[in-house]
Amino acid sequence: MKLGRIYFFVLFLGFSTFFCIKNPGSFSFNSVNEKKFTEFQKKMYVPREFRKYNAPIQFNENRSLWFAYKPGKINYKSPYAVSLSKKSLGWIEIDLKNIHLSKTIGYIVDDYPELKYGKYLLTVALEHNILDSIEFEILKEGDQKDDFIDYDLPLSVVLDSDADDLRALSRE
Repeated sequence: MKLGRIYFFVLFLGFSTFFCIKNPGSFSFNSVNEKKFTEFQKKMYVPREFRKYNAPIQFNENRSLWFAYKPGKINYKSPYAVSLSKKSLGWIEIDLKNIHLSKTIGYIVDDYPELKYGKYLLTVALEHNILDSIEFEILKEGDQKDDFIDYDLPLSVVLDSDADDLRALSRE
């Protein structure tokens, strides 16, 4: 009798930890200068490559910030809620979108044109549960050099992939 209770408890504990484990996704970004684009080009443009950045994540002001998010568990049926908050005295939500996962690439891809100087929090939720969030900073023009970028290898969010794999080029 006691062995049955212990077995039931261990089984219950195993199932509860299995279903409570968070499976976060991954964010990647692309900062684009769209000043030379025509209105038509701005509406039709989608970056072909996104990069996964190391902390601290910083971008220049007056550039469009594109992001791609690959969820840990894919759900094509329900929309993902994407929230952008800016830090003031606390986090103030400045944008909220419902975005369906793209069936062709399996990522959420969206942009925020010309964010102003400050710290931001990008949060992704599904069915009232926060899946993942990431902080980044928009620097004033001139505070960051273009060669500052510190990134991991490109995340394969490439629509028609002709990008080089940096690992293959760097190994001898």
